Amino acid sequence: MWINSLQVYAASPIRYLDRRVDLLEKLLRINISDCDFHAIDSGCKRCGVKFGVFYHWYLQKTIVADYVRGRDRIELLDMVSRMDRTVYQPIDTLINGEHGVIVAIPHHGHYILSIVGLLEHLRLKRDVYVFYGSPETHAGNEVFDRLYEAIYRDASSHVRVIHDTRSGMAHALRGLREGALVIIMPDAYRHEKDTFFIPFCGRPMNVMLGTAALARKTNSLIVPMISRPSSRRLAFTSEFGNAIHPIDDGAGDPLADESINFLHHDYRVTSELFRVFESFMLDEIFYWQNLRTHFSGEAVFPEFNIENVGAMAEVFLSDPRMDIDFTQAVHLA
Repeated sequence: MWINSLQVYAASPIRYLDRRVDLLEKLLRINISDCDFHAIDSGCKRCGVKFGVFYHWYLQKTIVADYVRGRDRIELLDMVSRMDRTVYQPIDTLINGEHGVIVAIPHHGHYILSIVGLLEHLRLKRDVYVFYGSPETHAGNEVFDRLYEAIYRDASSHVRVIHDTRSGMAHALRGLREGALVIIMPDAYRHEKDTFFIPFCGRPMNVMLGTAALARKTNSLIVPMISRPSSRRLAFTSEFGNAIHPIDDGAGDPLADESINFLHHDYRVTSELFRVFESFMLDEIFYWQNLRTHFSGEAVFPEFNIENVGAMAEVFLSDPRMDIDFTQAVHLA
């Protein structure tokens, strides 16, 4: 791997390119439309870096993808071990209890390698489930199936792959209630109609509330995890945010009857999770797999603070059409 790492270091000057280079895109096998370029460039400018940083990151991804092709289990794990610079003490502290733990990781950086690194660190300490979209409904996810099959096919590995199907959800619920650890990628979804808007890195973002609901139903902790690549060599560090507990905001009994509407609670927990992601990703959003789609539009998510809401309320209540006696009960039809 040292030769590959040397390639990444030697190619560092391309980080200073501020324009497109067709030859580089052919060598890196990147297909970038004019719309994609605008979105990627917008994301890079938001981070205060040049467009060439995206090229350099794509070079790292290409080198890793080419290296792992055809490797056996021992070689793959050796590669991950050599690249991993993570301090796992924060997650070790959290898994000492009996409660379930959901590790939420976005498609950022070397997220696949970070997941493997975490699996290798934890799989002998408790059962671990890797939960992601089925390849039948999420194009490209078959690579996950092949990777985990190559490394963790043996039942003694304590690693189990589950998909976002009814059966997979049942396994996740049961595992978390029994104290397992579930790894999930919450920045992906199947149907837009099942999502909600949250603010993320200056844009509205569609997210599902499934991670929060899963934690609430099983009284599990949510631990944000981010894979952060090195900018100069082939290496990554997995960093952990503070744990989020599903009932810390007074939601009541997390195992309550489903007839109770926990929609607002799950939205708040999901928003908090992505605020943690944002604190890590804001200055390096070019490492995010969803960069192109997220910055393809110009719309920004409106930000409200107490002063703005107060001013809006004053305008609303001073409207002469609002002839309301606030000493009496108000009936809303």
